[in-house]
Amino acid sequence: MIDHTFFYRRVKKLTYLLIALTGGFVFHVEAQDWSVPEADSLALVQLYHATGGSNWTNNSGWLDPEVLVTNWYGINIIIAGDPPVVRVGRIFLNHNNLTGTIPDIFHNLDALEVIHLNNNNLTGTLPRSVRFLKSLETVRFHSNELTGVIPGEFGQLSLLRNLWLYENEFNSIESGIGQAKNLTTLYLHYNNLLWLPEEIGDLPSQLQLRVDNNRLLFIPHSLGRLRNVNLNNNQLSSLPELEFDTPMSILNVRENKLKFGDIEKNLNAV
Repeated sequence: MIDHTFFYRRVKKLTYLLIALTGGFVFHVEAQDWSVPEADSLALVQLYHATGGSNWTNNSGWLDPEVLVTNWYGINIIIAGDPPVVRVGRIFLNHNNLTGTIPDIFHNLDALEVIHLNNNNLTGTLPRSVRFLKSLETVRFHSNELTGVIPGEFGQLSLLRNLWLYENEFNSIESGIGQAKNLTTLYLHYNNLLWLPEEIGDLPSQLQLRVDNNRLLFIPHSLGRLRNVNLNNNQLSSLPELEFDTPMSILNVRENKLKFGDIEKNLNAV
């Protein structure tokens, strides 16, 4: 008979040893017999109830008292912190028939690195508690029915690299987004955006920005600082003289209401 208590002690000691040898490096592990903090599990329970968990395509393990959170469908764990603690690190619930709104739970999931809730039926606005997700690298909330503003709090996440919010019903984006200094992809196409904040030009120049298929009426001068911008299929009737720090690689403006003169004044920098 296997002594699972002894096994857990051995694994726990090995975990501490690996962290010590790697200088505190956070690594991903397979979910076995470890449990997450109560705050993590309660946040997930709240997500389950708020998004119709009983009707998800796959809710294997969720809320089953015999199944640890680490074995719930779509949940990956990491070991983080000092001393090391098992935390919810990744959520993959895309294409899973989530309905309802995203609850205000992210202050309890502050070790989260990746969250995929895309291709569901989520509605409502994004909670501002996203500002607590200081380890977050990738957000995929696209292909839902989310509305309202895109919170500027995303700009407070220094590790954020990919923010995919396309195919929703967002109507504006707050200026704080310009502080996201490590962002490499910002996909906002197929929303209802009417304008972009001037601060969007403060994002990294190598950023891939898609804001095509919105309702943009004008764009800021600072947009010229970005090297890859897609503005196709909006309501633009003029272009400002864009501010160029370096020549743009791609500026797509097809299917707008522009005249050649609007484009000509920026041609030398494109």
